Amino acid sequence: MIRRLLLAAILGFALPALASAQPSESTKQPTESTKRAVLDFGLIGVWAGACDEPATPINNHATYALSSSGAITLTYDAGGRYEPTRYAIVNAEILADDKIALREDYLNEKQALEILVRKDKGRIRVWMSKTTDGRVLVQDGVITNNRETLWLQRCR
Repeated sequence: MIRRLLLAAILGFALPALASAQPSESTKQPTESTKRAVLDFGLIGVWAGACDEPATPINNHATYALSSSGAITLTYDAGGRYEPTRYAIVNAEILADDKIALREDYLNEKQALEILVRKDKGRIRVWMSKTTDGRVLVQDGVITNNRETLWLQRCR
């Protein structure tokens, strides 16, 4: 599991142990403004570094989805050998044409993250990630292990 988390973090989806993070209420439905922000920013869909390649630990496929019940989820698929990593997006706010702030509840372990996603030329990238207690995991597109997050392109 630690290896999987490290690989996901290297891809820019910082998933190291988040023992001190406090989750928000994952069962809470996102507000209409949160849904609108996710839709207007264009997050809904499947994203990957290489869409024509299968999901692997070094080519996670990230799926942002809006269910018919109104829930917004993010699922990272690292391939068949790994359990998908799932988040509930409970808050979203567009900060600029190229930036959206997200509050994500990590459903696998009931923990929460604050994320800033940047968009450029139709691609997205995790620009900032921190736990709700303030521990920084990604800053200015660089993970705490000094590796840059990856740009992801829309696959569908």
